[in-house]
Amino acid sequence: PLSNEVVAAVVFLALGGIYWILSFRDDLRRSFRIAWLSATVVAGLAFVGYIAAAYSVPSVPTWNLPTAPLTLWLNALSSGPFVGLFGLLLARQEPSKSVAVALAALAALAAAGNGVVLVTQWQELPGIVTTTTRAVDLVPAMPLVIGAYVAFEAVAVALGGAGTLLHGIGASDDPFAAAQRTRAVRLALTATSAVLALAACFAVRFTFYALHMTLGI
Repeated sequence: PLSNEVVAAVVFLALGGIYWILSFRDDLRRSFRIAWLSATVVAGLAFVGYIAAAYSVPSVPTWNLPTAPLTLWLNALSSGPFVGLFGLLLARQEPSKSVAVALAALAALAAAGNGVVLVTQWQELPGIVTTTTRAVDLVPAMPLVIGAYVAFEAVAVALGGAGTLLHGIGASDDPFAAAQRTRAVRLALTATSAVLALAACFAVRFTFYALHMTLGI
């Protein structure tokens, strides 16, 4: 499983990196760009899938749970859209407003779902014990982490949604200075939402790694 994860990472990063180099050419056909980017998206999703599968280890009962891959997928879907929207806004290569709104909605739904899955995971831990360790004792602050995750994601969704709703305002009908101010506000909102979403994501992941407990000890 770990080898599959590494190979998937190499394929995804190679596709993204090569496309970045090729994108400096002006003679690339739109069909070629769409096909390459589609392959990169598929590779990215496969990468997330292989990461999720890598932790399904029978000898680590705290990781070998149905909730483990779910939280990883939902982390990706709740933080990735805001990071992506910020990067596209920074590069002045934004999707349409409808697509941006759909991505923000996807992140909100994934965050809400992840909150439910994390609570379910916490409820499973008391039943996982060895001769020396109780799983629940490994992460006594997990309820606080779940609360922080939900709070960070809620603010990220609010700020990211506000930035998305400003999409297009000041782009053509406002004077140049007003358009620049609107863009600056959107950058600040989207950047903050991306940072908060990543903070929520990493808090959950660090808690997951702290749950490492083998059957032997």
